[in-house]
Amino acid sequence: MNQPSQEQAFRHEACQKLLTLKGAWAVDVIALALYDRNRREIRWRIAYGASSEQYKAIAIRIGKGVAGTVLQTQRKLVVEAFPEEMPEDQMEYPIMMVERLRSAIVVPIKKDGEVYGVLLAGYRTRQSFTHDPVEACEQVAGEIAEASALYNLHGYTGEPLQEKQSSSLENYVQRLRRVETRITCQLLDQQVTKLADSIQIYLLEGLAQLFSELLEFQEDRIIVSMERKQGFLLSIDLMLNRKVQDPYYRLGWLIQRVQTLKGNVEMYNAPGEFHLVMNYHLGLLLEDPSWQVQAGESGKGNSFGGILPGE
Repeated sequence: MNQPSQEQAFRHEACQKLLTLKGAWAVDVIALALYDRNRREIRWRIAYGASSEQYKAIAIRIGKGVAGTVLQTQRKLVVEAFPEEMPEDQMEYPIMMVERLRSAIVVPIKKDGEVYGVLLAGYRTRQSFTHDPVEACEQVAGEIAEASALYNLHGYTGEPLQEKQSSSLENYVQRLRRVETRITCQLLDQQVTKLADSIQIYLLEGLAQLFSELLEFQEDRIIVSMERKQGFLLSIDLMLNRKVQDPYYRLGWLIQRVQTLKGNVEMYNAPGEFHLVMNYHLGLLLEDPSWQVQAGESGKGNSFGGILPGE
């Protein structure tokens, strides 16, 4: 009989502890995020009570969001009213948005100066936390940290980080949320922000044209998410709350535009909905200079003039 791998053994032990904590404190979502030393990012690996598996697509940079902030500071974060308590843009907190969490306790999983990840206990209704649930989360996080060290996981040790200004994509999404309430945009994987600025603007110009094409009625609503799939695909998923007639004919220009970056497009109508998926090979976009494209005049200087819907 095959022995379980160290990763499987760790996961089994962590799952048992998370489930016990979830039941003891009636937690809506109990989640574990682990640090990936090779990619220098944090990813949610386990989430009991999650509404979908979308959390698996979230990748956060150190210092960003609840997970990245707790990992970097090595201190707990208690949020009783989201988003009111968060002065930054909500885009920085994808796990809170995706799971519609109103309150959360987030604690580091650390041992001997090494932080392996974070534990999140989230609630979809507003909570006023006492000391007891916070202490319970810290105790379980400590137990998972012991298991992390035992199974030789690699943690974050505080290596210096290069300060990075907000990318064109991040700035665009923030502004989009302010000026167009019919669009919900979720940047689940911050690896996308490492793309060359010219490529980011090229993608944004296409999205803006697509939004203008699809938003015909006041009742129209679009949800678009950007994430990494299978480790190497940049996927931009869009859902419109009504069907679109002859989409491949109507949006032929988009297919040509995506193919410029060697990507592909899938479209289909479901009952009362239209879905569109654009897939790009992320490795090529990040590493191969031959895929660099010239953004339109509207994208120069990151002003976004003309590439927001209606401009």
